[in-house]
Amino acid sequence: MPNITYRDGPRNGSTEWLDGRLPVTIGDGSEGGVYQQTDAFDEGSRVYRWQPLTEAEANAIVRGDIRANQT
Repeated sequence: MPNITYRDGPRNGSTEWLDGRLPVTIGDGSEGGVYQQTDAFDEGSRVYRWQPLTEAEANAIVRGDIRANQT
């Protein structure tokens, strides 16, 4: 199970274990942004960095965690 670390945004500094493959994007846009997978690692955890969204982008995302776009 891969371990990830969130950077910036509302989950800054928290870590999470994920089942299966890592998603490219985590979040649904309701918090004004999403977390994007990076190439960086922090103590063995893949880093996901906060990416703010414009209001139009946030409204265009279907509500619900968008973990279907896995790498």
